[in-house]
Amino acid sequence: MHDAQIDALIVRHLGDLDMAASYLANELEPRVASAMNSMAEKWAKKRRWRGQYSWSVGEDDYLWLAPQSWAVPDSDNDVYLSFCLWGEERDDFTGKKGHDYFWLTRLLRAGQGKLGFLVECETQYFGGKAQWKKFVRTYVEKLRAEGFVFMEGSGGFFRPLVVDAETMAKAIEANAIEDALGPFVNALDDLKAAQPAFDELLQDALQTIGGAR
Repeated sequence: MHDAQIDALIVRHLGDLDMAASYLANELEPRVASAMNSMAEKWAKKRRWRGQYSWSVGEDDYLWLAPQSWAVPDSDNDVYLSFCLWGEERDDFTGKKGHDYFWLTRLLRAGQGKLGFLVECETQYFGGKAQWKKFVRTYVEKLRAEGFVFMEGSGGFFRPLVVDAETMAKAIEANAIEDALGPFVNALDDLKAAQPAFDELLQDALQTIGGAR
């Protein structure tokens, strides 16, 4: 249902809105993403984790991390599990109605969506998605205690991340985006703290439902 007054207001300021959207997508978001990628890579190398550090919400542009012990033996770069920066369940970043358009809106919790770390599983090593979803249900309470939300649809786990918008604004004014990303580093530390729970899940899965394609 449209609102005629809002529609008219948008039309009257369309040039400014278009310029702001373009600047956000092409200038501001990439700067914040670059800071996050750099901080994540530095964090991972210090702890001898592996990963990819190219967050920007594009094709093959991901930020994911995983302990070395989660690597699939004799594979190029496969890991059984990984922590991947992404949105919550059913948020595919396509800008469809009812979802935030920009990922920075999610990070700052300025709209409706959330950004966080999604636990990705290469389910082909565990008998497929249906088998994996059935198996992980026994770990829901343990991982909920670690701050993860169980996603019924996918059988995945999600840990929300939020950065304060005013703190980010002040950091941008000071040309020091990293100063606003303390919660991001804290989230990485929380992933490390949750590793033992996921280690237990992974070892149980390898012994119970597979480990090989």
